[in-house]
This record gives sequence, structure tokens and C-alpha cells, in this order.
Amino acid sequence: MVSQFSDALIPTLALGIKQGLLKGMVFGSIRIIFSIFALMSWYGSILVIKKGIRREEFMWRLL
Repeated sequence: MVSQFSDALIPTLALGIKQGLLKGMVFGSIRIIFSIFALMSWYGSILVIKKGIRREEFMWRLL
């Protein structure tokens, strides 16, 4: 009985591992994108404050 249950769990385990890997890659890529936006915002604030460019000019350069 236990061996039958263990045998039935093998495909489910493989599927769970694949799903976990995919979810990890998705959340990791979201974190990278968020980090890039944070870095762009920080750099933009430095340009606006220290270099004196207008905020609108910086926003157009981002596009």
C-alpha cells in the first residue's frame, strides 16, 4: 500500500519541482526589473538635483 502511494507521488514530485523552478525564475526576473527601475529613479534624481536637468527632459530620455 505504501509503495503504491510512493509510486503515485513520483510524477507529482517532478511537476512540483518544475513549477517551483518556474516560479523562482519569474519572481527573480521581477526583482531584477524592479531593481533596474529603482536604479534609474536614483540616477534620475541625481541628474535633476546635481546636474540641473529638468524632470521632463529626464523622463523623455527614458523613453
